[in-house]
Formats: sequence, C-alpha cells, structure tokens
Amino acid sequence: MIPKLYSSTALVEPLELFGQLIAQAPFAIWVAERSGKIVLFNETMKGLLGIVNPEKILGTYNIFEDPIATAQGLVPYIKRVLTGEVVQTVVMLDTSVESFGDPKDPKILYVRCLYYPVTDSVGNFEYVVMLVENITQPYLDDLALTKAAHEIAKANDEMVGREQVMIGLKKRIAELKKKIAERKDAL
Repeated sequence: MIPKLYSSTALVEPLELFGQLIAQAPFAIWVAERSGKIVLFNETMKGLLGIVNPEKILGTYNIFEDPIATAQGLVPYIKRVLTGEVVQTVVMLDTSVESFGDPKDPKILYVRCLYYPVTDSVGNFEYVVMLVENITQPYLDDLALTKAAHEIAKANDEMVGREQVMIGLKKRIAELKKKIAERKDAL
C-alpha cells in the first residue's frame, strides 16, 4: 500500500510521475533491497559514477559491502539505516579503487550521501534509498579557501616576527647611536 500523497489535482498515473521524479532528479539515487543489493538507480547516478554496464550493478553490487565505505569505516554507521534511522555521510570516492565505468579515467569525488529506509504498509523494512550529491567542487573550493586562510595566517605570523626583529634592530641602533654620542661627548 502506497501512503497517501497530497496534490492539488488528481494524478492519473502517480507511479509514472514517481518514476519520472526519480529518473529526472538532479541528484543521484540508488535503491537497494534490505540486504543492500542495488535494485534501481537513476541516470544521474549512472553519470556520476560513469557506469557503463548497469546490469553489472543491478542485483549484484551491495552498498553494505562497498570497498570505499568499508575502508573509511562507514559500513557499521550506514547499516544503522536498517534500524529505521536516517543516516548521512560524506565520502571521498576514488574511482580508481572502485570502478563502475572506465578505469582509465579515474576521478576523486567527494559525495554527500543520505540513506533512509522504506517500509511496507505494516512497517516491515523493505528498501534502503540512498541520495547522493556530488559536492566535489564546493569541497575543493572550501579546501582552497582554508589553505589560503592558513597561508595568510602564516604570512601574517612571519610579518609580525619580522616586525619584532625590526623593532629590536631599531632599539639596538638607537642604543648604539646613544653610545656613539656619549663617546663623542666624552672625547
């Protein structure tokens, strides 16, 4: 049973509309069965991961056995979705490690993932939906800004240090001038 959807007009084909919503979503979507095996994904996911052969993914690829999530220690966290929890992660995806497409064109992507459970009409867990947003460019922009801020702080520290040396040298010059003047007066 599909939960009630609310709209201003009666939808003739709500399932067709739902399919179009997933297919045309501007973010990548996986749908996995309870075991974690992918049963559906959209074109945006295909493009994001460079999937060449969808048949190699569907029914075989398992989000709970993902080598990148495993390497980053995220699988136990992601599996919390099985308890009904909505789970959010940020993952560095190295397509040279996990290749869905052309391994000759590896990429490093930073993606934000949102996992949520889908239950049947009596509350039994059936699917895991994973929404994936490519945040590579904003992440790299933030990283560049952080690096620039660090470099500015470092340059400022160096400048303050040099100013302190200059102040010390000016004091030393003033002391030497005073001693020279005192010697001239003494002679």
